[in-house]
Amino acid sequence: MTAGCSLDCIVLDENMMLTGALEIKCPKGTTHVGNLQRDNIDPSYRPQVQGQLYITGARFADWLSYHPGMPPQLIRVERDEALIAALDQHLQTFEAILQEKVEILKRKGAVFPDRQAYMPKRKPEQQKLTKLDYYKTL
Repeated sequence: MTAGCSLDCIVLDENMMLTGALEIKCPKGTTHVGNLQRDNIDPSYRPQVQGQLYITGARFADWLSYHPGMPPQLIRVERDEALIAALDQHLQTFEAILQEKVEILKRKGAVFPDRQAYMPKRKPEQQKLTKLDYYKTL
C-alpha cells in the first residue's frame, strides 16, 4: 500500500529519530476562538493527525491553532491505536477498490505511467529512506 502525509514540522529525539510531529492551523478568528475553548483538537482534524501518526510511526503530534492577536492553542495528541487500526483498514479497502478500477480501465485500453519509472533507484536497504534520513545526516 502507498500512503503519505505532509508534516508541518518533525520532532526528533536525542538520537535524531522521529518521535513527534507538529500540525499547525491558522484558522479564521471565529474558528480559533472555538479552538481556544476546547481541551482537545477540533474533531474534524482527528483523522488527519492520527493518519500522520500512523504513517510516520510518531508517538505524538502537537496541534497548534494560531490567529494573530489571540493566544495560541497547543494541544498534544497521543496515538489512538483503535482509530489508527480503522484508518489502516479503510486505506487497504480503498487501495483494493482503486486497483480494481485501474484494472478495468487497463482492460479498456487506458495506459498508466509506471510509477516506478519516476521513483529514484535505491538499494533494497534504502527503500524506506525519507526526509527524516536527510536530517540525520546533518
